[in-house]
Amino acid sequence: DATNHFDVWKQKELLLRTELDGLKLGAINKRAMAEGVDDDVIEKAMDSDDPKAALIDALVAKAVAKVPDSMDA
Repeated sequence: DATNHFDVWKQKELLLRTELDGLKLGAINKRAMAEGVDDDVIEKAMDSDDPKAALIDALVAKAVAKVPDSMDA
């Protein structure tokens, strides 16, 4: 059921955000690099008013991008 898959991924997103929010900025930055977040995205995030939130958003977006298309069905 598509709704059930959506709920599961929303829960995973919330868990990821909670996990990342507990880390220091440097650790989140290292994680973003390790996860393959684009260097330009990381640089823009670090230059933003809230670099921690921007990096977390980038990591969540990267995780969502990895969701297989079959999850949509």
